[in-house]
Amino acid sequence: MVDPVSVAERIKKENQREAQELAQRRQHAQNLGKHMARQILQRYPEARRVWGFGSTYETWRSYRPTSDIDLALEGGDVLEILRLTEGCEIPIDLVSLEDCPPSMAAAIRSHGVVLAEVSCD
Repeated sequence: MVDPVSVAERIKKENQREAQELAQRRQHAQNLGKHMARQILQRYPEARRVWGFGSTYETWRSYRPTSDIDLALEGGDVLEILRLTEGCEIPIDLVSLEDCPPSMAAAIRSHGVVLAEVSCD
């Protein structure tokens, strides 16, 4: 006979383990996105700022094992810069704030996170 208490405990532990692994993956994705943002600014001087947005950075959004990293650029040629992100262990989607719809740009600026920007020294 199956003990429902032990089954419930096993399921609870498995859910906790999965939640912990997902939190670690999100943290890794955030760090990778920040690293890529710095690389973009170093290699492409026309880029001025890189934002992180979407479920990787907006922690109120649902994050899944298949979530990618969403980055938005201010300045720079997205198609050229996209080559830098090819082959990353976590897929990266790249958009230009200048080319996306104004409502999307406003949402990114409102809810996203600045990952790297050129200082005006």
